[in-house]
Amino acid sequence: MARKAVLCGINAYATAPLKGCINDAENLRRLLLETYGFRPDDIHLLRDAEVVKTNLQREWQWLTAGAGAGDTLVFHISGHGSNVPDLSGDETGDGRDEITCLADMDFGNPGTYLSDDEWFAWVQRVNEAARLIVIKDTCHSGGSSRAMTVLDAEGRTRQVLVDGPRSRSVPSGETVTEEQVTNARYLAPPDLPGGGLRGAGPAPTLRPSRLREARNLNLMACREDQTAADAYVDGRFQGAFTAALCAVLRQQRDLDSRPLIEAVAARLRGSYEQVPVHEGGALRGPIFGAGRGGRQDTPPEDADLLVAPSLPAAAAQTADDGDGRRLIQHELIQAYRHLLDTVLALETGEAAAAAAGTAKEAGARSGERVLVCVHGISTHRPGWSQGWWTSLAPHVGTTYGRGTLGVDRWEVTWSDLVNRGLEGSRDAAVAEEVERLRREIEAVIEDRRAQEAGPGADPPPGARGGGLAIDDFLLYMAVPEKRRQILQRFTDVVRPLLASGTTVDVMSHSWGTVVAYEGLRELENGGLAGQVANWFTIGSALSIGPVQDSLRPENRPDGGRRAAYPALVRNWVNLDARGDLVGGPLRSRFPVQKDCTELVPVGCPRRLWGYDLGCAHGSYFVPANLAVNRDILAAHILGRA
Repeated sequence: MARKAVLCGINAYATAPLKGCINDAENLRRLLLETYGFRPDDIHLLRDAEVVKTNLQREWQWLTAGAGAGDTLVFHISGHGSNVPDLSGDETGDGRDEITCLADMDFGNPGTYLSDDEWFAWVQRVNEAARLIVIKDTCHSGGSSRAMTVLDAEGRTRQVLVDGPRSRSVPSGETVTEEQVTNARYLAPPDLPGGGLRGAGPAPTLRPSRLREARNLNLMACREDQTAADAYVDGRFQGAFTAALCAVLRQQRDLDSRPLIEAVAARLRGSYEQVPVHEGGALRGPIFGAGRGGRQDTPPEDADLLVAPSLPAAAAQTADDGDGRRLIQHELIQAYRHLLDTVLALETGEAAAAAAGTAKEAGARSGERVLVCVHGISTHRPGWSQGWWTSLAPHVGTTYGRGTLGVDRWEVTWSDLVNRGLEGSRDAAVAEEVERLRREIEAVIEDRRAQEAGPGADPPPGARGGGLAIDDFLLYMAVPEKRRQILQRFTDVVRPLLASGTTVDVMSHSWGTVVAYEGLRELENGGLAGQVANWFTIGSALSIGPVQDSLRPENRPDGGRRAAYPALVRNWVNLDARGDLVGGPLRSRFPVQKDCTELVPVGCPRRLWGYDLGCAHGSYFVPANLAVNRDILAAHILGRA
């Protein structure tokens, strides 16, 4: 049974650019990977200029070709919506067709947008036996939107169209920061009076009945007469609808489609005027199919659930619910979920092994330039580095060829070795060491937090998102076997590249900088022909004293001396943003060539107590962060720094 998705986000419109649409696509991608177990290769992500009609037609063909019973197909788009005069006669209310605006949007060119009539024609060609879900986080009408002047993250003023309770509380004519208003995902048609600002707007009209009666499921961000919010949510810009949808499903992954849209509506109520809409056939949960730990679709009323005869009698007991159906007992469900988890762990490990094996085959690519990425804590599945690449790629040209994963760029994935934390550990000594390290690291973080806040400006409880979930990395520091396994993941990727004489650039983040440091030190005596031209430590946990003390003895900055320099590295650059309490300057303890500190965390608002830790810690990989991606990373990679 195939499960595939095409996810689209458009921020870079020529007029009225948006902020959160690419974040929507990436948020939904993470949900499908981490909560529903989609394979990375089965998710296509299109950003900005990629979202044009010819590409969408090709992607739709890839998504739907050969689909049949049991297949799950997801199409998502975040961007501007608008409307044009109805030419088919099916819009009897306001005489206008709702459209989805593509990246090259031009009201005078139908090839730059998709009308609801076109959506219907596309859907009609899909096998009705397949499960097709279309998710649109776009506007359809100007509603009561109004123009306002806002101040963006770079300190520039610009005009935006705003809507919603929060925006209306700001007086007209007043300039405010972008985070204080909700930007409407609506492009005003040139043929409407007042540039498309409709005041209260006409009475709500229904979309064409044939769409509402289609067998596929449509989840829409708002009603036909409303705008969808491009808002500042949880420390970054994103669509209020997509953010709420993903948040609800992370908490209740098995929801049926109608309770899901009701839960999303409840989450938006009071903060946004938009009312999400459920169109088409309802689906039983989990709507994206069963993934890790999830149940399969609920069987038909007349179906029996068969229990394998080899199971213990206690697990095979059944009960009659009055309809003659058999119910699988709790023990069987738990065993099945454990099996799914085991298979997933094996798949992740096999993927990492396959990546290492392919890296060994890359030895024939001598003399080329490649990029290697190393992640930090929390779950990362193969393909996780795409977000980093998206931010960097526009600024490095063809340095890494086409940037193809597994050819021009590589990733070190190690979270599957530790992402169960301390589960199942019975070693009292390990548990004691882990708790000691946890207390010491948290004390450093709290001290940094207090220093940033300054006297009399203590952050309120929970303002920074609570404590750090660092069990993953505590195991690296406390369990030698785990450290050996993780470092082997690093060396299995990097060693064959360097052995072939390839020039490598390494980008490492957070606690992954520790993995990269000890991995590079381990490789330096191997007689390798290649070199690491640039090693970037970004938001580096090497800045934390207890972490330094837990390095291997030969790597520690002890006795007033700085730590050893990894001999394979030509240029070591460290980056640290304000508010990133994990990262920090390294020069006093490590021989870095350049410490780039006090960087502005792009997209993160400054509060009385400073910046949000989670937002600042991830701000380096925001495409809008040119100071990092263009002026530091790309400048060093291209030799212009």
